[in-house]
Amino acid sequence: MRSIPPPRGRWPRRRRPHRMTRRSAGPPRSSPRRPPGREAPVATTIQGKGVFPESHPLFLWNGFGASAPPFVRTIVAERRVTLALGCRFSEVGTGGYGLTPPAPLIHVDINGDVLGRNFPAEVGVVSDARLFLEALLAAGPPTDRPTDGRLRADIRNGHAAAGKAWLAGLSADRVTPHLLLEALQRGFGPDTIFTADSGNGTFLAMESLRLERPGRFLAPVDYSCMGYAVPAAIGAKLGAKDQPVVALAGDGAFLMTGLELLTASAQAVPVAVFVLRDRALAQIAQFQTTAFNRRTASVLPDFHVGSLAEAMGVEWLALERDAQIEEIIAAARAVVASGRPVLVEVAIDYGEKTWFTRGVVKTMLGRLSWPDRLRFVLRALRRRL
Repeated sequence: MRSIPPPRGRWPRRRRPHRMTRRSAGPPRSSPRRPPGREAPVATTIQGKGVFPESHPLFLWNGFGASAPPFVRTIVAERRVTLALGCRFSEVGTGGYGLTPPAPLIHVDINGDVLGRNFPAEVGVVSDARLFLEALLAAGPPTDRPTDGRLRADIRNGHAAAGKAWLAGLSADRVTPHLLLEALQRGFGPDTIFTADSGNGTFLAMESLRLERPGRFLAPVDYSCMGYAVPAAIGAKLGAKDQPVVALAGDGAFLMTGLELLTASAQAVPVAVFVLRDRALAQIAQFQTTAFNRRTASVLPDFHVGSLAEAMGVEWLALERDAQIEEIIAAARAVVASGRPVLVEVAIDYGEKTWFTRGVVKTMLGRLSWPDRLRFVLRALRRRL
């Protein structure tokens, strides 16, 4: 790996670039709203969600590789160089190392120890990501170059296909995650800060929400600590009093730190906590069902969310099916607008696995030797007979 200062030359003419970013340390700031040089698709890490506006026609996905939809993998496979800005290629951020950055990899990070650590970099640059981009844009070609119509169309059509796939699995008698998350974003507005918890809450929100700025998505990505969403929401609201804050907590995670809502009640911190209720540790249960066709120690004992809310002096709302989504979100908004926290129990339907979960299963299976892989698949099939 060669270490160099921020480049002053032009982008290589015969390369088709791909860019991956994550958030930088310090106050949240957006990346420049156009990729350097010729047009490049832009992916971010999960923690970097929103650092590049997700309405931009070149926004690809939060990650790439096996944990992303097929259109993302197809577009990335056509790239001939990767510019990675401020990302470490961590285990969760890469879907269990289920991706290969198109080579050569140019890796930029303010911490030199990160460069080339998990994937070999041909060029490593020690720099703040924003300063690097500003230097690269200043040295690059004019900004009036023609857009890549085919690339933009592929991204637009890919997102549309992913949305149709989500909506093809509407829940018959519970709440469809994608409909809920879209409605939350519409109802609470573009400045909303979302906090998520370990597991499906993080990955569903990552795939369904479309955020325009950094600092709008807080999740325990690297260490996957359960019980993060509720206290993170309270802290976020105390630090951003003028912005709505919505917590997405699984019911297992809520059992760990949900009583922190007592603090929100006592201090009048108006956060909206949506408990995604399926009565199981959903992500673990999904992996178990895939491999063993049964759940082991991942089913939760039953508890009454409304009783907990009453004990803490917090208003409780129950969202049981898709038809109630708009009504219950409006009621939750009214509660927080009055300066009080609200607890919404959501009968979530996890019947459709996220792209992330499907990709991780595929990646883990692919690491086995062929004999072990065949044995694993045959055992999984036998357990379903």
